[in-house]
Amino acid sequence: MLVAAAGAGILGAWAEGALLLFLFSLGHALEHLAMDRARKSISALADLAPRMALVRRQGKTREIPVEELQVDDIVLVKPNSKISADGIVVKGSGAVNQAPITGESVPVEKEPFPSDQRIPSDESKLPDRHKVFAGTINGNSVLEVRVRRRSDDTTLARLIQLVREAETQKSPTQRFSDRFEKYFVPSVLFVVVLLCFAFLVIDEPFSRSFYRAMSVLVAASPCALAISTPSAVLSGIARAARDGVLIKGGRPLEDLGNIKAMAFDKTGTLTKGKPVLTHTWPID
Repeated sequence: MLVAAAGAGILGAWAEGALLLFLFSLGHALEHLAMDRARKSISALADLAPRMALVRRQGKTREIPVEELQVDDIVLVKPNSKISADGIVVKGSGAVNQAPITGESVPVEKEPFPSDQRIPSDESKLPDRHKVFAGTINGNSVLEVRVRRRSDDTTLARLIQLVREAETQKSPTQRFSDRFEKYFVPSVLFVVVLLCFAFLVIDEPFSRSFYRAMSVLVAASPCALAISTPSAVLSGIARAARDGVLIKGGRPLEDLGNIKAMAFDKTGTLTKGKPVLTHTWPID
């Protein structure tokens, strides 16, 4: 586009050159807008977890950044506040809203792990009623949670990392575009150079040959091909993440277009678990 705009200026068509630069800038602006929205979606995921935590150490309770939490620290979770770390409930019981992490619409009851039992090292053997996740919301009770993971290794942190990795994975369409562009751009430039010297073969002035070459360069510009696919994939992944759906790369996103049926095996995925009265039929 820049070469074509410069060519338009050489021909004296300043308006056409300015229009080309405007369209080129507009395309890049839209691309950056899509990328900014994607970054904001990731930031919104990160904001699910609180920045500070109430930790009890040596009999004293103080507020510290979640990055300073250590494994086996005891965290105090106040009513209606977000849980600051993945851990095990050691004191207190009540309902926890796990929708931000698991998607469950109904709060899950939590109870303390028995003090006379040893906490298993394998978390898969630990009953769910004792486990809590960073970013979930405590109910009306006070909980004490023993930290099991540092802030950079929580379920929420790993979810954010998966989203970021998904954005860097190229879909088949993106890989095809990259391969095609690698050969297409030099070919177009080669043809344009040949067309510039068409006046040596046919009886026409150089300005006409040059104008035709610039027209071909504009029509065959790969700019749209280069920016459209990555922007579309990035926007799709970010939009899904904003709604709590993790798409692990461009390939799965494209595969969604070929799905004919979907099966759900988790209560609350299709329903909210909140019955609503919609109609009444009076009977005499």
